[in-house]
Amino acid sequence: MSMAFGHDNDISDCYVGRHLNQGEVFYQNGNYGNATGIHTHAVCIKGKYTDHPGWIKVSTGNYTFRDGLNPKDCLFLYSNTRVYNNKSMSFRTYGGSSNPQPVANASIKATSCDKYDNSLTPRANIYNPGKQRITTVGIQIKDGNNVIASKEEMVVKKAEYWASVPVWFECIKECGVQLRPGHVYSWQIYANVGGRMVYTGWINDRTTGTEKPNAPAFNTAKTHYAVGDAVTVSWGADSCATGGYSLTLKQTKGGTYSQTLTTNSANATSLAFTLPSEGEYKITGFARGSVNSDTATLNKTIVAHNPSKVRFVEYDKDGKENLLCEQTVRYGYSATAPMEISRKGHTFIGWKGEYSNVTSDRTIEAQFKRNTYKITFCDKDGKALKTESVLFEDNATAPEPPEAEKGYVFAGWDSEDYINVQGNATIKATYVWANEDLPVVITLNKCEFKDDGYIINYDIKNNPNKRTKGRALVSLKTSQGKLLDSTESKAFSLGKGEEKKGLEIYIPYEGTATKADLYIINGFSKGIPISEVASVEVERNWSEWSEEKPDENNEIESRTEYRHKDLETTTTRTNSNAGWNLDKTVLDSNWNYGGWSGWSRNSFGAYTNTTSKREVQTQSVQDSGAYTLYNWYYYRYYNSSARTYYYTYSSSMGGTRYDWQTTYALPYYKTYSGHAAYRVSGGKNFASELWFLASTQNVPASYHTEWRYRDATKGYTYYWSRWKDWSSWSTTEAKESDTSKVETRTTYRYRAKMEDIEDNTGKKYQVSGKLDKELAGKQATLLVYKNDEPSDSNNEYVGQVAIGEDGSYAYEFIPRQVISAKTGDYTVALAIEGAENPVFLEKIVAPKPMYTVTFKDDDGNIIDTQKVTEGSSATSPKVPDKEYYSFIGWDYGFTNVKDDMEITARYTKNKYSVAYVNWETKEAETKVFSYGDALEYPDEAKIEGYDFTGWTTLDGKKVTEVTDNLVLMANYKIQTYTINFYDKDEKLIDSQKVEYGKDAIEPEHEDVEKMNFKGWNTYGFIQAKSDLDVYPVYVWQETTENPTCDTKSGVFTEEKKIHLQAEDGATIYYTTDGSTPNEFSQKYENELIISTNTYLQFVAISSQKNISEVQAVSFLVASGEDEWTDADILLDFDGNPFVPGSSLAGAMRSYIGEKDNEWELFGFSKDDIEGKMSPLLISDLVFDQEPVIGVRDGVGLNEKKVVKDGCKFDMEILETGLKGHFYLELVVREGDLEEEMKKQLAIVFQGIQQGEIRLGRKKTRGFGAFKITRLSVRSYGKDNYLKYADAYKASTWEKASNELENWLHTDSDSRRMIHIEVPLVMKGGISIRQYAAKKNEPDFVHITSNGVPVISGSSFAGAIRHRVEQILGELEAGGTKLPVKKKEILQIMFGYVEETAGNQATDAGDGARQSVNAGSGHASNVVISEARILDARPLTMVRTGISRFESAVHDGALYKEKTYVDGHFTLKIAVQKGKQPVDAKWMTGILLLAVNDLRNGYLAVGGQTAVGRGVFAPDTSEEYPKGVIFIDGKPRLENQFIAEAFNCLCAHKR
Repeated sequence: MSMAFGHDNDISDCYVGRHLNQGEVFYQNGNYGNATGIHTHAVCIKGKYTDHPGWIKVSTGNYTFRDGLNPKDCLFLYSNTRVYNNKSMSFRTYGGSSNPQPVANASIKATSCDKYDNSLTPRANIYNPGKQRITTVGIQIKDGNNVIASKEEMVVKKAEYWASVPVWFECIKECGVQLRPGHVYSWQIYANVGGRMVYTGWINDRTTGTEKPNAPAFNTAKTHYAVGDAVTVSWGADSCATGGYSLTLKQTKGGTYSQTLTTNSANATSLAFTLPSEGEYKITGFARGSVNSDTATLNKTIVAHNPSKVRFVEYDKDGKENLLCEQTVRYGYSATAPMEISRKGHTFIGWKGEYSNVTSDRTIEAQFKRNTYKITFCDKDGKALKTESVLFEDNATAPEPPEAEKGYVFAGWDSEDYINVQGNATIKATYVWANEDLPVVITLNKCEFKDDGYIINYDIKNNPNKRTKGRALVSLKTSQGKLLDSTESKAFSLGKGEEKKGLEIYIPYEGTATKADLYIINGFSKGIPISEVASVEVERNWSEWSEEKPDENNEIESRTEYRHKDLETTTTRTNSNAGWNLDKTVLDSNWNYGGWSGWSRNSFGAYTNTTSKREVQTQSVQDSGAYTLYNWYYYRYYNSSARTYYYTYSSSMGGTRYDWQTTYALPYYKTYSGHAAYRVSGGKNFASELWFLASTQNVPASYHTEWRYRDATKGYTYYWSRWKDWSSWSTTEAKESDTSKVETRTTYRYRAKMEDIEDNTGKKYQVSGKLDKELAGKQATLLVYKNDEPSDSNNEYVGQVAIGEDGSYAYEFIPRQVISAKTGDYTVALAIEGAENPVFLEKIVAPKPMYTVTFKDDDGNIIDTQKVTEGSSATSPKVPDKEYYSFIGWDYGFTNVKDDMEITARYTKNKYSVAYVNWETKEAETKVFSYGDALEYPDEAKIEGYDFTGWTTLDGKKVTEVTDNLVLMANYKIQTYTINFYDKDEKLIDSQKVEYGKDAIEPEHEDVEKMNFKGWNTYGFIQAKSDLDVYPVYVWQETTENPTCDTKSGVFTEEKKIHLQAEDGATIYYTTDGSTPNEFSQKYENELIISTNTYLQFVAISSQKNISEVQAVSFLVASGEDEWTDADILLDFDGNPFVPGSSLAGAMRSYIGEKDNEWELFGFSKDDIEGKMSPLLISDLVFDQEPVIGVRDGVGLNEKKVVKDGCKFDMEILETGLKGHFYLELVVREGDLEEEMKKQLAIVFQGIQQGEIRLGRKKTRGFGAFKITRLSVRSYGKDNYLKYADAYKASTWEKASNELENWLHTDSDSRRMIHIEVPLVMKGGISIRQYAAKKNEPDFVHITSNGVPVISGSSFAGAIRHRVEQILGELEAGGTKLPVKKKEILQIMFGYVEETAGNQATDAGDGARQSVNAGSGHASNVVISEARILDARPLTMVRTGISRFESAVHDGALYKEKTYVDGHFTLKIAVQKGKQPVDAKWMTGILLLAVNDLRNGYLAVGGQTAVGRGVFAPDTSEEYPKGVIFIDGKPRLENQFIAEAFNCLCAHKR
């Protein structure tokens, strides 16, 4: 096809011969030439332009082809080409893009090659359709794979932009290389077109002429060889070496060896020679052909070597060689290294020296690396402290050992394997106890104040070597070091290494303390430290933190607080974000690519802008493979002689040249004058034609280009920020930054200064001195105490000090109390660690005041004045007589004087007594009148159910005037009552007349919806005592919770503020008059102040709930006032309880009374004439501590265990654990039996220790027992009689030794009683009620002593007496004739008191206050002690109250009763031996029968036994196997005593 176009602005790419592919752009419209605008003229014709010569001019004046075709039938338009006027031609479209496509790429093609014997002239044509600049052209010529020549030159100026440029190079002239004749070479021509290199393919062409082989280029792999090795000589094959190759090896040094080797193969490339001996060799040779090549010589000398010696050795650490092996190795070969080379602590890492390619003798040394081992140091628990990598036989560096636990010191590492390290090792730290004399360490956790004292919490740990016994001693001190209070724990024992945590000691001190010191000491009184002191500050409460700075008078702490608000940031992909501030906008750094499009022949243009771009890739796709074109020719001429055509390679013979081109090689036929001839089977034109190869042309593969693209986008990231709200204030430091704003403030908290609130009064003392230097560093406890020994109550200061290096010590202290006559002297001692006893340092002596004692008569006249030292006694002066009066004593005692005193004589006028007796109430009253006085009557005693009718004599007469002693009695008449029963609407349903004490008949009650009938509001209609309205009681289902009181029942010496609490919404009502509180009682609104003896009952009431249970507390203020009890404790002038010396003397004398020589100790009097003064003076027993006073009540029972009228009583008691002292003075006169008196006194002391001597009331029911804890003796005679003046001073006895054991030691049994001990456990509950002191108060709690539940001796006695009476009755019923009457046996055992009025005997053991007119009697021979119940559990129950006097239900008396369940105790019974020991044995035997019933659960004790209370069983714990009974400390003797009882009681069996 031929085409013509018009107006293209650039026609440089339009040239003759340009090859166009379908779809290739070659023309664009324009306005070049005489154009009126951008447009195109186009015309096409089939065939070559030369077939249609010339143009034709059409009528419009334009030119066109002759017989032209419509362009739309020949050409495409690109699909995105916009056609403004298509002249009615509808073009087809073809792919493309929006951008104009470039013209076809430039290329270069080989065209021909001129051949000569020694040269070639290759030719090529450059096609430059884009008319780009052609800068350089060049050529490369190769012989085989080697480039032998190259040439590059600039293109002449005029041809730089030609569309087609021919190129050629002459090898000799231009490339400077002469070629071999008849040899094939390769060439390639290239050009730089528009900066792009274009190449022809590699073209093979042969020079003309006959080829001589080249001289071979010999080569060997190396120069040096071992003797016997083969030397391979190699070269490149030469096709001209048609006869093969010939090589010669000749020895030039070391011998004359020579050898020639040949090969007939032209393709051979190597031959091998064997080297027979050591020396040097030369190699020569040539290629054999029609003409042999020149001789070639190997350009190196071959050397043959003999074998070498290779030694493998190692060297020890001292450098000594050890031969491992020796080998003979051929030259250039390798030795074989020994295997399994090892050395202790080392790792074999290889050989030093080369033993491969051995070329000489050599020694190879084994190389070792010292091993690295891991050394780990651990603490005692195996936790790693340090891990170090250490070389073999080096030393590791031990770390600092971890801090030792309290009480331990570091003792070293458990192994030295870290020195001269031989392997991996774990080294553990070891510790030993630091000080065997301080076997305990303390960790004092805290000391905090509670409502009523301080609680010290601590841990203790014992040493690992031995058990340790001791006590914890804690002291509270001020900031100035003053001791405020101290206490000791119970003794404890710690096993080896035992640790106890969270131990607590309570100190009931309510003042202000700053710190607590804690020590562990070895015993109660010695105070030897067995630990270092531990101290802790008392935890004190601070105020809340505030910005307001407190007053400087306080202890102040301040701190800085911070708050911050942070810059919050966020990002979005959109440019709007409400509430945020835009900081910056950032364009994405990376493109977001889409997927690639498919490959297409349509080209695509790449582009890039801010937010989008297109990437384009191209690939070259092969259309056809590369191939070789063979250009054949021959000259044919007619040989007239032969009459045939000849074929030849030259034109010298004339003839016609024929050319033929194939893509394959023709078979070789023969060679003519060095020119190879080829022919093809069948031939061309005729079979005998011969073809000669003119040239070959490598046609490269053809390719086309394909495009693909992918689009990418970018977006913007918008960065926003805003400030957050302020944070809360915090102590964590905050720092200002670009992203955080910070504010600070100072806050304060305060508390009172300790010196303002603590008690630092008192004198400061200093003690110092020097001890043995061997005590240096020892811990010592400084003890300052009063009385005989250190104790909680005696300690005035406790501190700990370390002895100095030179044995010196110094300490300052402020005692708890200022020393005074009241405190007594203070002892200062030092208890040193490891010592057995404290070291006495000094005595701080208290002053002793003098007091004036003045004796006066009742008119105020002074009788006598005396000066008395504190603690001493005044002497009673002679009292003057007074007419008509009798002297009855002094108004105050004057022993143990402790203040100035005025003592007044007391007189009384002679009077008559009138006794007023109320037989109904069993009460009596006596009044004294002068003769002739008008008779006054006491207030009538109201008796429930009776009307008083007046006083008369026993014979019924009325008297108005006193003339003699009189007995008057009260007279009464019984009452009748009306009992009315109502329903819930208060409608009368029944009315009955009932005499006092009789029962009304209970009517049926009605049922009420949603309520429960709980009974009647009163059960007073049973044993009626008054007119009564009875209403039914209905209750709600919910009950108000019980209210509480913040103060427990007890005895107080001053007024007390108490507070009551109840559930939310509840109202509290209370009474103090003994009545049961209800909603009409006094309403509780504020705290109550208790200043007198008070029995407080209170309840809580909530809306639509039942009233709570009645709660009660008792407060006893002072003693002996307001007739609180029927029998008060005996008090001295200061209101302190004491036991008179006369009571002590009486108890002791009674105990000794049945023994001979009693008069020696207690003296005697006979007929007021004969007698002897007692040599024994006994002081009052004075108590050394604040007593706890309790109240016990009881009732008198008759022999049938029925309450006797009027025999309810109550009494004060001193609770157990009270300590005191008294003095005994034994005056030994001339002629006295001193040893006998001391022996009797020792018996007295033994009786006290055995509990056989008791003091006070109810001795046979367990009260009054005491023990001696310290007994000191001082003797005074003519040598030291002056010291007697201080005999009754406490300081005199402070250093006296305790001689108690000496006095108690005796060879004979001095006991006056048989002692029985019965271990028991409770099978259920126990109910022995402790009643309040006022008559109408309800029963509610089981009796306790010091908070521990007890079973009183009288409760056991009543039950056992009743059972003994039954046993005796059974014996009589069985035919036994008792030696005396049953009643008399009971009186012998349990005692009695004769009542003269009724002539009835009553038990002597129970009565606290006997009835009037009591006559003679006998004390109980059976002593039953009160039992303390251990490990019992309290149990509270709600019950109906029963009157103790009428056995009837109280009005509305639902009460809460507290009893105890479980628990265990030991019943202790003692039987008086008396003058006839056999009596004690049979009494013991019959008691044991009753005890067996008690142990077997057949005999109950206490109240409510009908419901299973008061039942016991034997204690079979490990301490008492099989529930054994002990008699005088020995087990299993009961059967002997029971047998003795039957032998005695049944001797007169009928």
